[in-house]
Amino acid sequence: FTATHYPMNYGFIPRTLSPDNDPLDVFVMCSQPIEKASLVRCYPIGVIKMIDGNEMDQKIIAIPFGDPQNSNYTDISELPKHIFDELIHFLTVYKQLENKPVRIESISGRREAVETVEEVVETVEEVVEVTEETISEETEEIVEQADETAENAEDAAEDAIEEIAQDE
Repeated sequence: FTATHYPMNYGFIPRTLSPDNDPLDVFVMCSQPIEKASLVRCYPIGVIKMIDGNEMDQKIIAIPFGDPQNSNYTDISELPKHIFDELIHFLTVYKQLENKPVRIESISGRREAVETVEEVVETVEEVVEVTEETISEETEEIVEQADETAENAEDAAEDAIEEIAQDE
């Protein structure tokens, strides 16, 4: 929670996992407000890396494709000073009410923003791959156990039938 106004639309990039174990945060600089839970095709113009509550936190700065007011920006260095200053100020104070320290570590342009997005997408793909392998291995074990249980049940049933036959 914060007592300040978010300077841009704020959200996350789906199917990403950043170092703080959350989806990658994104500030979307758009000439219009964006409805909650909307997917917006954007291109990154910068990344702000910061320490938030003793964890690395990354914020992508992005522009929606075709935004009439902002599509001329291709790098965070091109933003007007007042917009850039407002964003930096927000990031340094937005956690004060939670008593969480926030420190900006670096501000980089488009190239590093693209690399950051690619890294966190790769992280998700690796997590998915490991999860699928684990599920596959666990499924194989369950199937083997079920087969063994079925064989044991068959053997027990045959033994019981033999016992009944011998008793008669």
